Amino acid sequence: MTIENVNTVSVWVAKAGESFEVDFASLPLNAQAFVITYGLKQLLNDSVASLKIGQGEKEFKTAEDLAEAAADTVSGKIALLVSGEIKARKEGGESVDPMQAEMLRQAKIAMKAALAKRGIKADKETIAAALPAFTAKHNEKLTELAKAELARKAAAKAALANQVFEIDMD
Repeated sequence: MTIENVNTVSVWVAKAGESFEVDFASLPLNAQAFVITYGLKQLLNDSVASLKIGQGEKEFKTAEDLAEAAADTVSGKIALLVSGEIKARKEGGESVDPMQAEMLRQAKIAMKAALAKRGIKADKETIAAALPAFTAKHNEKLTELAKAELARKAAAKAALANQVFEIDMD
């Protein structure tokens, strides 16, 4: 998902294979409230989905222990949102939004290259700290780069699928 300005949101829909522009400001307040509430509910519930009662690493012996861990996890997630720290990937490494993930990848590449030109080698923490401001400043260019890269990858996948289809099974 990319935000072009406060009013317009671009949302990647995987099955359609493209992003859709939504003029958020044109939505009635009840629709805006629904979208925000639904998104927060999904995000916060996803953050505790792997917690369960049992014996494993993320498992708890009692329902009370589970509830306490879930409350702590949700509070932490809310604190991250308030700080502006948003991950582009779910816990299992699955991309939340291919467009957003690609924009962040392009931003990291551009930041490293710009710093290297100045003779600066930045560590992951430095890049991560500067990433929100960099992506906000260069959102338009990063969106263009990400769209081009996603199109290139889709074309490569289609070409590979076509080649596989052409293979004889003799």
